[in-house]
Amino acid sequence: MKHVSQTAFARTKRAAPEVLEHGPDKWVLLGRLTTAADHYALSHRTLSVLKALLTFLPTRHIPSGPAAIVFPSNRTLSHRLSGMPESTLRRHLGLLVEAGIVSRQDSPNRKRFARHRAGTVAIAYGFDLSPLAQIETDLETHAAEAQRQQEAKAVLRCQVHDLRALVIARNGDCALTDAAARLLRRKPVERHLNDMLAQLEMAADAPASAGKMSSCDSENERHIQTESKYYSGISQG
Repeated sequence: MKHVSQTAFARTKRAAPEVLEHGPDKWVLLGRLTTAADHYALSHRTLSVLKALLTFLPTRHIPSGPAAIVFPSNRTLSHRLSGMPESTLRRHLGLLVEAGIVSRQDSPNRKRFARHRAGTVAIAYGFDLSPLAQIETDLETHAAEAQRQQEAKAVLRCQVHDLRALVIARNGDCALTDAAARLLRRKPVERHLNDMLAQLEMAADAPASAGKMSSCDSENERHIQTESKYYSGISQG
């Protein structure tokens, strides 16, 4: 017979079953969508509403089926969005649905709720986030293209800035350098930056004006010599 000290009173706890996470990472998808926001015509306010919806998913990954549906009330969403007015919230939710990022799963009485069975979501009514997971490949493509365009525009902006400074150093300020400054203050498209770069390159290759005079005719102070000379004592007949 075993001594009481050898009796195992405490059983070794079995390791908790590993929860397998299926589906794409919601934060990775949100990051790609933020990069490609212009392609989907989404503002940062609309993306902030999507981010709030994603926080109601209990996992980092977007699951399939009813588990991908979140069902917060507008009041709860508004509170999570630092008091966004419900009218504004509804407008941004509509934009997300229109863009195909989320879909509505409405109950007959338009309430948002879920019913569970055996610890899993059996049926849910609210905002379905699975469409975001379904466009994962397209998101990756559009985000990569948007990133390429952003990098190309950043390089073009630097080139326009440097050439503008060169033209000013050679010839002073003019209408072209003023136009370049206005362009750099905005968010120009790549084509407009290329056009401005070509004009500045032509201006930079032109011979420098004497005394660094402005290359713009409107800014040049030209010396005007009067051809008719009047001499004292000589009559003009």
